[in-house]
Amino acid sequence: MSAIVLFNQQRIRDRQKREALAEAFRRADKNGDGRLSVDEVLSIYVEHGVEVSRDEVRRMVEAADKDGTGLLTQKEFVDSQSRHGTAGELSIADRVSRLKYN
Repeated sequence: MSAIVLFNQQRIRDRQKREALAEAFRRADKNGDGRLSVDEVLSIYVEHGVEVSRDEVRRMVEAADKDGTGLLTQKEFVDSQSRHGTAGELSIADRVSRLKYN
């Protein structure tokens, strides 16, 4: 396969992943304020049977929260998917990117 075809395939996968993450955000934003709390992010994992502690989610949210509100905007949530956790911690990307919404 040519490099152009491979590049385009990767762009399509990246777009699909971002769309799935945006949908996950919308579903988890129970109060409709456009931001996800630690408990709303935790609900994504619980809904999909992912075992994670509230403290672990809190640390992940803190790492992704660029505006310091303690909540994640959709952009912060989706953008966090390109980063990796540190010190053995799984990032939101490592966990949520595996989730699928029907």
